[in-house]
Amino acid sequence: MAKSKKPSRMPVPPRTPRWVTWFQHGAPAAVFLLFGILWATAPKLVPHLAQEDSWIEWLTVAAFGSACVGFVLVGLKRGLRDGWFAWGLALFCFLVAGEEVSWGQRLVGFVPPQVFLEKNYQEEANFHNLFNQQMGPKWMLVVLLAGWGLLLPVLRRTVAGSLFERWRVIDPPIVLAPWFILGLVLNDQYPLEMTGEYVELIAGLLFLATAIPMIDLGRRAYLVLVAPLVAVAVAASYQNLQDIFGSEQKRACAEAEARALTAAIEGGAGLRPLFEHRAVDYRVHTAIQRGYLKAEIVEAFDSVACEGVSNDPNRRLFVLDPWGQPYWIFYERSADRDSGTALIYGFGPNRRYDSPHGKIEGTDDIGTRSRPLSLDTGLPE
Repeated sequence: MAKSKKPSRMPVPPRTPRWVTWFQHGAPAAVFLLFGILWATAPKLVPHLAQEDSWIEWLTVAAFGSACVGFVLVGLKRGLRDGWFAWGLALFCFLVAGEEVSWGQRLVGFVPPQVFLEKNYQEEANFHNLFNQQMGPKWMLVVLLAGWGLLLPVLRRTVAGSLFERWRVIDPPIVLAPWFILGLVLNDQYPLEMTGEYVELIAGLLFLATAIPMIDLGRRAYLVLVAPLVAVAVAASYQNLQDIFGSEQKRACAEAEARALTAAIEGGAGLRPLFEHRAVDYRVHTAIQRGYLKAEIVEAFDSVACEGVSNDPNRRLFVLDPWGQPYWIFYERSADRDSGTALIYGFGPNRRYDSPHGKIEGTDDIGTRSRPLSLDTGLPE
């Protein structure tokens, strides 16, 4: 009698570590919880933490950076043909991370190419703000969250499952759908200024939460996934230290240019619409475009010689400081409403927005405040 063969055992796929499931839900939940607590207890902190180069933006860069690395690992595992969608997602995450920091403009302190200064209202070296009139960042987020986050998973489970398998399309796990929906709701309601920055962070975490379960999680994978977070920490530390180790030549140049621009306003470079507002806080170039300042104010730079500072003509034409960041004007009417003062300021060596509402004291921001200006003439009283 022939011996019966033992049934062969199919290989058991490795179990996903428990922390991955916790991360998939815990990371976006933490951002929603933070936003909700701040909204209820300290709403002014919501935009403060989301300013350029602040905590929320740097964490967004780290999230998309790690997601980029994760999808690269998936692409390498699948090969060139089957991993094309993973490579596409990696490229997308890389572009988002680069756009978030304007491709290092504030970190390095360079003057952007002229096309960005002319077309980008923020005068930054990024592309997404070039299309604000057609589709601003808010609607880009809607397309991302609704399209990739919700539509693709639904299509996979209805009419396109076999096609998605054949083409190796990557869509988020359906269990993440509630976070995509909550992100859409928050982005639509937009209860506070800079709400979209928190939604961008949530989107980055959801990309990362999609990539991690697809990776063979070994020591090397952990190291490369953490590498973007380390790089962000180093970059943020470098930027913060610039207020201590920044160039003295550039500091002196910024102080002289701010004084010259302020003197020009005292000499009549301000237009009536500026003085009719209770408060104005705009980039100087934007204030010129909106009819608050005369275009001739840029001639004030002619009296200032800045040795060792970029001689790119676009710097002064578009009213940028020695670190390639815009000079701002903050005008505030006095309590008696008969006069007001104008502050010309720049972000200083760390190239970061540290002085909301014209409060530059105690920061590295560099500025000069005018004497009281008459509302009738725009001239010093």
